[in-house]
Amino acid sequence: IPVTVLVHEVAHRQVFRRHGVEARMVFSWMNLFGGSTAIPDDVPPDVALKAVVAGPLSTLVLGIAALALSPVVKPLIVAALLLSITVAGAGFPLSLDARYMTRRWRIFFMSAGIALTTASMLQTIHLVKLG
Repeated sequence: IPVTVLVHEVAHRQVFRRHGVEARMVFSWMNLFGGSTAIPDDVPPDVALKAVVAGPLSTLVLGIAALALSPVVKPLIVAALLLSITVAGAGFPLSLDARYMTRRWRIFFMSAGIALTTASMLQTIHLVKLG
């Protein structure tokens, strides 16, 4: 999980850097399930939106990859399930990412997270049946 949090936060930061904005990334090894990238006050809204969306998109890609590889490396199904819940959570109004997202992006991440969660649960059942 710490690696996925790092990838998520780096995705935010890279988009900011691409647009010439220096954003500060805060990542604590003490808190394995969280990190943050400080968004400067003077960032144009379109750049903030792109940067905010980049984090959950990277998490979604990692979740899909974990799900796809889980038949070969069975423990990855746990990662896929955790990542899928994280993706869905990115769209909830109380998440830090969602504060800067348009409604369309929030709905996308909630829907994608729910779909990935469902696929991960079905894959778990399948893997358990196979033994």
